[in-house]
Amino acid sequence: MLKLVLFSVLHGGIFYGVVQQLATTFNLRWSSPPQNFIKLNCGARVVVPGWIQLGVVFRDHSGEVLVSAIKRVYGPWSTAVSEARAILFGLQLAVDLSFQRVIVESDCLHVIQLIRSADCPNNDLGFVLQDCLDLMHLLDDCSWSFVRWSVNSVAHALAKLHLEDKCGLRKCLQT
Repeated sequence: MLKLVLFSVLHGGIFYGVVQQLATTFNLRWSSPPQNFIKLNCGARVVVPGWIQLGVVFRDHSGEVLVSAIKRVYGPWSTAVSEARAILFGLQLAVDLSFQRVIVESDCLHVIQLIRSADCPNNDLGFVLQDCLDLMHLLDDCSWSFVRWSVNSVAHALAKLHLEDKCGLRKCLQT
């Protein structure tokens, strides 16, 4: 299976090892998706005022980390908008990597409720959620699930990793 790690400045091998170790550590709380599905966990964190770091991790039915990614973006958003942007980042990556059957997990209940209802308010959050719904239609199967923070720990740990640059650039490395 192809394993990709997206990062800004971190060394690929070390970064992948950290993500796999986090996934193994927190695997007791995380439940695997059905076979032929990929589970996407998303998280966001303010790293410095105005800068939001998005973290996503894709795992298969055996708990194997297939892809993990970090992206730093500028935006003085609310927590809900930041979490929705993390979901959008993950869905964009799922489409780019041709993952067709995805279960999206987030610990932001408000965002999950809105996206399930397809009721997108006319504000920043609604615009991001509409983009998520548009990407969802490019997948064969996509579902949304609220999980507690402890289950989403790997995505949040990624969102906390320190990146040297603030430009949101991504590099790709096969490991």
